[in-house]
Amino acid sequence: MIRVSLLSLLIRAGSILSRFVLILYLGKCLPTADYGVFGLLQASLALGVYLMGLDLYVYTNREIPRLDAADVQTVVRSQFVVHALCYALCLPLILPLLSDHFIPSQYMIGFATLLLLEHLSFEIVRILIAIRRPVYANLLILSRSLLWILPFLLVSAGHPRLLSIGVLLIFWVAGLSVALMLGVGLFYKFGLLPFQTWKLDVAFVKTAARTSAVFFAASICYKTIEFSNRYFLKHYHTHHEVGIYAFFQNIVSLMDVFLYTAVVMILLPSLIASRGPEPSREYRRRLHTLVAGILYGTLLLSLALYLLIGPFLAFVGKEEMTTNRGIFQWLLLGAALLCLSQIGHYILYIHRADKTILTASLIGAALNTALNIALIPAYGLQGAAISTVTACTAMAFLKLYYGRRIEPIRLRRILRTPSDLVRSKMLKATP
Repeated sequence: MIRVSLLSLLIRAGSILSRFVLILYLGKCLPTADYGVFGLLQASLALGVYLMGLDLYVYTNREIPRLDAADVQTVVRSQFVVHALCYALCLPLILPLLSDHFIPSQYMIGFATLLLLEHLSFEIVRILIAIRRPVYANLLILSRSLLWILPFLLVSAGHPRLLSIGVLLIFWVAGLSVALMLGVGLFYKFGLLPFQTWKLDVAFVKTAARTSAVFFAASICYKTIEFSNRYFLKHYHTHHEVGIYAFFQNIVSLMDVFLYTAVVMILLPSLIASRGPEPSREYRRRLHTLVAGILYGTLLLSLALYLLIGPFLAFVGKEEMTTNRGIFQWLLLGAALLCLSQIGHYILYIHRADKTILTASLIGAALNTALNIALIPAYGLQGAAISTVTACTAMAFLKLYYGRRIEPIRLRRILRTPSDLVRSKMLKATP
């Protein structure tokens, strides 16, 4: 398990690093207002992926580890039929809402193409994780970023006149297209393709839709907390303010990506599979390892980003970024709380306490929206940051509180987990 986690983390580090370099490069070289457009494209893609996916993966990823190969293919086939229907219904509704006011109309065709490619490749990654192929999933994630970011950086650095949102979209679409082809190849490799039929499993769709509906609503609430500030900033102010906010938020959001790669995507499938009618010793051990990974990872990453933001801002060299360093500190606190809330979230998820997750997310999203309306018009960036932190605090507290009521977590055991893992590895290595 540790070996797979380290290998996955090493692979994913390339993806995280490439994204981080892109964030700093665009922050330094793009006009801040253009970075704001980029930030709204990112937010719209993130929200659009959830709208297109309906969070069906929440149901399928909880069920796939228990299924045989034939049943897995049936689930995957039915899932993608539903996604195809969503594309036809949702795209005509999403694009007019975003065009002009939030995203300039000349970028909408590129955005629509990106949305389809992003969602399809992301669903393939999720399914690879569910069938316990984390290394391949991370290789695909690496290709989703490295295939376009590296060429874009090299070309735009050598030819500065090509540094623009339009050219960035061209490279982005090309990279995701190649990544999608690689993902389809992996589906063939693991026997998920070709489908024998495209017939829709109606019983699956009904069950998945009923189960995932709560998580879909919760995910939209979660993304509202994470991204709605950008839309409110653009509505009440300009792309310039969005650019500053998105730059800092993109940096702190890497914490969640890192933790998911190093901890959650490795431990969660086996944790779900090990949970029986009665909690076993192995289940308890894996649960405490998951919690310890999230806790220690959040603390270490928060400290690292807090110490490194100074050199990052010196590299970017923009006065508007340096003078708003306090916004970064607020957002770092919010990101840390979001990461810690995952402890309660996954406990509730494993125990199928879906409505509790939705309740906590709804309260956080409602609080975030109300504070955005109250604070952003007058206080701008600071109002947006305070809104985010307040909503994250409320949601994290509720998830942790209700998660602990379902599954008591021993702090002493959590603190001892790293030494226990090292000791167990040493014992296995002893002849």
